[in-house]
Amino acid sequence: MSSSQIPRTIEAGDFLTSVQNIVTRVEDLIPAVAILVVGVAVVMVYAKSRALVPTLVALLIGGLVVWGISDVTWFSNGVGGVFTNSGAGAPTPHDLIALVTAGRSA
Repeated sequence: MSSSQIPRTIEAGDFLTSVQNIVTRVEDLIPAVAILVVGVAVVMVYAKSRALVPTLVALLIGGLVVWGISDVTWFSNGVGGVFTNSGAGAPTPHDLIALVTAGRSA
């Protein structure tokens, strides 16, 4: 069997590494696209209204959106602290009945 007839294989590690690299590039591109979209939106608001207040409001909201996109780790850490999974699973029906009866007696 010649080398041209041997099927070419793709290693799973190489594939996952290339996909991870693509995802990283896209994640780096998202804030730039958000800034571009916010800039276009602010210019459109100014072109339609020719007023300072709506333009500043659009700029403020756009800035909040860009900040939220850029600082998504801050949001995930904040939300992760609120919704923690203890690994205990769902409560049993007996636990729910005890909770409801305890609430009635209080």
